[in-house]
Amino acid sequence: MREIIYIDGMTCTACSGGIERALKKKSYIREIQVDLLNKMAIIDFDEKESNLAEIFALIKKLGYKPRKQGVIEKLDHSFLTPKKRIVLALFFTLLTLYLSMLPMLSLSLYEKLTPIAPFYNALLQMAFTLVVMHMGRNFYLKGLSSLLSLHPTMDTLVMLGSGSAFIFSLFQIPSLPQSLEDSKNALLLCHSSEGVYFESVCVILLFILIGKSIEERAKNNTQNSLQTLASLKEASVIKIIDGEEERVNINEVKGGDILKITPQESILVDGVILQGYANIDCSSLNGESLPISKKEGDTLYSGSLNLNTTFLMQASKSAENSTYQQILNLVQNALISKAPIARVADKISAFFVPSVIILALYSAITWYFLHKDFQLSLQTFCNVLLISCPCALGLATPLALNIATKLASSRGIFFKDAQILELIGKTSMIFFDKTGTLTQKQLHIKEIHSSSSLSQTQLLQICSSLECQSHHIIAQSILEASKSLSIPKAQNISIQEGLGISGEIEGVRYKIGSAKNFSPSPTHSKEGIEIFIGESNEGGDKILGYILLEEKIKTEAKSTLEELKNMGVTSEILSGDRKGNVEKIAKELHISFTSDALPQDKLEVLKHHKDKITMMVGDGINDMLALSNASISVSMGEGSKGAMASSNLIIFNNNLENIPYAIKLSNATLKNIKQNLFWAFGYNACMIPIACGLLSGFGITLTPILASIAMTLSSLSVVFNAQRLKTFKG
Repeated sequence: MREIIYIDGMTCTACSGGIERALKKKSYIREIQVDLLNKMAIIDFDEKESNLAEIFALIKKLGYKPRKQGVIEKLDHSFLTPKKRIVLALFFTLLTLYLSMLPMLSLSLYEKLTPIAPFYNALLQMAFTLVVMHMGRNFYLKGLSSLLSLHPTMDTLVMLGSGSAFIFSLFQIPSLPQSLEDSKNALLLCHSSEGVYFESVCVILLFILIGKSIEERAKNNTQNSLQTLASLKEASVIKIIDGEEERVNINEVKGGDILKITPQESILVDGVILQGYANIDCSSLNGESLPISKKEGDTLYSGSLNLNTTFLMQASKSAENSTYQQILNLVQNALISKAPIARVADKISAFFVPSVIILALYSAITWYFLHKDFQLSLQTFCNVLLISCPCALGLATPLALNIATKLASSRGIFFKDAQILELIGKTSMIFFDKTGTLTQKQLHIKEIHSSSSLSQTQLLQICSSLECQSHHIIAQSILEASKSLSIPKAQNISIQEGLGISGEIEGVRYKIGSAKNFSPSPTHSKEGIEIFIGESNEGGDKILGYILLEEKIKTEAKSTLEELKNMGVTSEILSGDRKGNVEKIAKELHISFTSDALPQDKLEVLKHHKDKITMMVGDGINDMLALSNASISVSMGEGSKGAMASSNLIIFNNNLENIPYAIKLSNATLKNIKQNLFWAFGYNACMIPIACGLLSGFGITLTPILASIAMTLSSLSVVFNAQRLKTFKG
């Protein structure tokens, strides 16, 4: 059984990695992928040996909160929001700093404003610190749980570092004077290295809470496009039942249902307009900002928005099979999957936190034996724990990938997984199908020629009857031209991939397709796409006539190919159309070509270039074999379902300019990730030795407060650097 669950409480890559490692030890877990940034996990397990409740219990034991519902479906209405936690933590931290700092700055002023003995001063500091610790209690709860389960995380480091300082301070309190007389030196001790560290604990937790809040805000901002789509999931729609209007949940809608769509209402299922007209905003699907006019009989895609009219539509499928759901699945899978470069951070995080704890203990023990100074060794122990930053490692890759996924989806580009987003930037050769990919989607019937007793209308009816279930561009063009005709029903339809279609109409077996689909093959006589119509007999096929279609090159095709050439990417047409038609298009676009290619021929061409990172761009059934064998397969969004299923990159708006954009976006994302990883590795490599005290001989030392500030700034530097990717224009 395969389930998508949501896990609250993960803060760093050690958290997500720890959950993965713990669950993988169980025999009933086949596969698990945990996404830190989106708080999601895909779990494939044997339902005969275990169930979701048992898996949830195991995750809870690790210190996290698993749930079946996502953030979209179940909002957190808790009183202590992150913002309120920070405000309360700031207030009580300032009070603690006042009590600890003022005696050092001005003892006389302290005696006038707060005449409290050191013992009671420290008790107040302790009370205020406990409030701040309560605001950051999740660090302690999750840190302890992960430590006990032997999967320590960043929370464990914060828990040990700040907790050690707090416990040490508690033991110092009884030794402080309980009266104000003869205690002026003791007051100063409240802020000295020999005194208490309550203000350090407060400042440490405050800065980490602020840093985590900024991180979470940045993470959430990268998920807006997914949340917009997901928000449609629980929506309702007006359904016409026996002539009456009734508002029902979208999950209750089935194919064939009649729906009423009102102004500013989202279209929640795929379908066609039955009555009226519409101006549709499809920007969430294809990135196009201009509205599209739709009339009766036109197709509508779920996820688009009706702007200003009221109309009736007929649902063609249920919500779970709709275009919107397919796109949501694509985006969700792209967000939760891991790019190869992310595995570097995952491997390091597996031993990073345990290594830091061991190093902190070793440094503390070493300094104690060298100087016999417990306070110094405690400070070193806290410094090493607090300055270490596994969060930066965990954020380096997923944050950049999420932003890139959002940028791509805003232009109608959808990746099936993060691996493709990384791989596409390495593309060296692109093969384009011609019809509907380099040429416009709408073909025009130039001529209908009959070489038999059948009329032009009858030939068009035969073609439409055989093509009525096809989504190929040629079929759609023929069906568009025959909308006003009565179409006879065909039976026993058989598809010959790359050649044509055959079927029985009123007891007669007909065939349509290219010349290769007939025996003997007819000769080409016209310039354009010839669709031959014939009658299939045992002695051979009888040609009844042909339909000549005219195609035009897409306006952006030439500039796109020029841009790819300037990027060092080789382009070639790989088409099943005859040489004359392909050669004409290739000459206009100044690229090489292969014509008359059957599906297996396209496959052989790709195999010939298997030493390169190849991309195949197509949209038809005859492209499926090539698409499934290319390094990167791109399907234009209005192509066949089979082509889309065989692809790992879908361009929903069919704009060729999105191909060089996707390649540039991949390179920019990979560059950003490498910068993030370089900073994350470099920071830890430089700062941990300093925290250990290696530069103390040069007078360079740290305090726990400085260590926590440095750790927070390290995480934020990765967050802010990843945000720069939002400015990418292509």
